[in-house]
Amino acid sequence: MVAATADTKHKALVRSKINQTPEIIKNQLKSKVNPTEIKVGITSLKMLRDGRLMIEASSKQEIEALGNKIEETCGAELEVSIQKRRNPRMVLLGIPEDITTENIETTLAKQNPELDIKEGDMRAKFSYTTKRETKI
Repeated sequence: MVAATADTKHKALVRSKINQTPEIIKNQLKSKVNPTEIKVGITSLKMLRDGRLMIEASSKQEIEALGNKIEETCGAELEVSIQKRRNPRMVLLGIPEDITTENIETTLAKQNPELDIKEGDMRAKFSYTTKRETKI
């Protein structure tokens, strides 16, 4: 059984093509882009040290819609990059002997349908046996 995941936030980074400060980028976005018009809820807006502006939203669709709107209205001055989620590594303990590294993905997908695991989302790196000859 897999533990429930925390509330995830999706991020977009906005950078100026003509070397403007983050404060100017923020004011420019506020004047040209209306998030309520495109039905996007922004959870946070942070200025980074390197001159970029980080925008967080609660879903991937919202952040993509916001990125498209920024590209549309401010494409000449601003550049938007949407961050991708990283694939975590995890150790699975107590795996039965009949499950191999080749079929672990299909077994986990069948046992946990709420995870919505697709073909190729996971891969087993290795398995090893302990001193007591149990497979991990």
